[in-house]
Amino acid sequence: MSACEIVMGIEDLRKEIFSYLRKKAKVECIICKRVCVWDKKVCNYITYKPNIQIQYGIFAGLVFGDYCIRCWGTHGPFGTYGCTIN
Repeated sequence: MSACEIVMGIEDLRKEIFSYLRKKAKVECIICKRVCVWDKKVCNYITYKPNIQIQYGIFAGLVFGDYCIRCWGTHGPFGTYGCTIN
């Protein structure tokens, strides 16, 4: 038996080790739930949190939060107008 198998065979020790692991992502997309940041950046994302409530224009009614680039392009403010961001 290897040292890893011995340690993982002890239930109390195994629970203690796994209690330190993250259960929830730091940043995830609010639409598709894709992980954007775990401990390091996984994919590009945009955080939309304006200082004021926007009532008019393309940002009106947009939900505050974090969007992966894919969802920002399809569900964000420019998704309904057919614009492509390169």
